[in-house]
Amino acid sequence: MGINYGHVIRADLIGKAKASVGEIAKRVKETGDVKGVIEEYTGIKITDKEIASVINSTNKYALSNKIAEILSRYCGVGFMSHKHTGEPVPLLAYGPGAEYFVGFHHHVDTAKIIADLMLFGKVEIPGIYRIPRVKGDLNSDCKTDWKDAILALNVYLGTNYFLADMNGNGIVDL
Repeated sequence: MGINYGHVIRADLIGKAKASVGEIAKRVKETGDVKGVIEEYTGIKITDKEIASVINSTNKYALSNKIAEILSRYCGVGFMSHKHTGEPVPLLAYGPGAEYFVGFHHHVDTAKIIADLMLFGKVEIPGIYRIPRVKGDLNSDCKTDWKDAILALNVYLGTNYFLADMNGNGIVDL
């Protein structure tokens, strides 16, 4: 797992977990045994410093958040918040509508695309998920124009596309 981005994900540790972080936090509250409960449910042996940080968690969600932070470090899962990871996740699709999943999408947009395909058989979000049907249409506006040329030059030459103006007249000479 992983695509040379972010952390090395320890799927073996994740697979050994016997309870959610919420359930682990609940058991820690009940028993007061931070080290024992975490080891019982995850197989991970945490340090005394980590135990102290869990014990010092005070507000309603702090206990489960602190446990999640510690376990995520062991498992190689980087959290941007206490809700979602920041790692990109590859999504593969085939069959009708697969073309709507090309590239990178926010997880909320992915859910909207799936819902639209299931409900309507097509994506109903206007102007956002158009599929280029014109050769050379890089920005999906259904036509090939100077904007597509600028995008292509930026891809091949970076922001130094002015270097392709060989005679200095302001026009790219390719």
